[in-house]
Amino acid sequence: MLDKYIAKRSKEPGKKKGDKTARHTIHNEVISAIKPALKVAMKWGYIDKIPECQRLRLPDKIGRIVTPEHFELIYSKCDVATDPADQTCDAEAWWQALLVFAVTTGWRISEILAFTWDEVDLESGMVVTLAETNKPDRDDVDYLPQPTIEHLKAIRGRDRRVFPWNHNDTHLRNVFHRIQRAAGIHLPCRSKTHQHSPRCHVYGFHALRRMCGTENAERLPAKALQKKMRHKSFETTQHYIGLAERMKRHTQNTYVPNFLKKKSDNGDGKAGPNGDSKGETKDDPDASADGQNPPTSSS
Repeated sequence: MLDKYIAKRSKEPGKKKGDKTARHTIHNEVISAIKPALKVAMKWGYIDKIPECQRLRLPDKIGRIVTPEHFELIYSKCDVATDPADQTCDAEAWWQALLVFAVTTGWRISEILAFTWDEVDLESGMVVTLAETNKPDRDDVDYLPQPTIEHLKAIRGRDRRVFPWNHNDTHLRNVFHRIQRAAGIHLPCRSKTHQHSPRCHVYGFHALRRMCGTENAERLPAKALQKKMRHKSFETTQHYIGLAERMKRHTQNTYVPNFLKKKSDNGDGKAGPNGDSKGETKDDPDASADGQNPPTSSS
C-alpha cells in the first residue's frame, strides 16, 4: 500500500517547475506522520510492537553557502533596495543590518522578522528570545557581537519589531535577489531537471544561516554552536562541523565578516556604523586581516 501511495505521489510536480516530488521525500513524510500514531496504538494495546519503518537516507547534498567575498559584495549593493520605504531609517541601512544580523546569529529569516526590541539589550548585546518565536520551541539567550549591535542602533525606530516588513514574503525575496544581481552574483544552477529561472542563480536567505554555521564551526565549541544555531538535534550541528572540516580551535569569538572589523578612520576608538573599532586587532589573535578560513563550498 505504501509503495502504491509513493508511486502515485512521485508523479506530482515538485517545488521547482519541471521537477517531480522525490520518492524519499514522500516516504519520510509518511513515516513521520504514522509513527506517532503507531506509538499511541501500542500504548493503548491495539498492537504488540511498532512495525519496522525506517526513514530513507536523504541525498547528501550541501545547500548553497554565502562566501565571505560574496557577502561583502552583497552588503555593498544594499543601496539599490527601495523597500522598506515606510521606516525611519533608509532601506540600505535596513538591509545591511538584516544581513549582518543574519550572518552573525544564524537565525532563520522568520525568526529575524519576528524579533522585537524587547528581546535585545543594545548596551550588553544580550538577546533573549521566547519559545513561541523560535523553531526549537524553547527560550534562548545569546550575545551579539559589536558590529551587529551598531547596525541595530542605526535602524532603531518606533516599530516594536527590529526588522519591520509590511510586504509579503515574495517581495522580501525579490528585493534580496535584486541586491544580489546588482552585486554581480550569478551562481550556477545545480539542477539539470527543472526549468531555470533567475532565482536559480542567487542565494536564498538560508544560505546566510549556512554561512554562519560553517564559519563558526571552527570557532565555537560544538555545544555552543548547537545552541547558537538553535538545532534540536546535535546531528544537524555535526553536519556543519563536518562541512568546516571539524573544529581546529576553540574560541568564544563569533564570526564577523572581515570588512566589518577593519580599523575605523575616525580615530576615536569606538565602533563606527560598520562595526569598525580602533585598535581592535592589537590584542586579538583572531582578528587579523586574513584570519578567516576559506569557505568550504562556493556553491
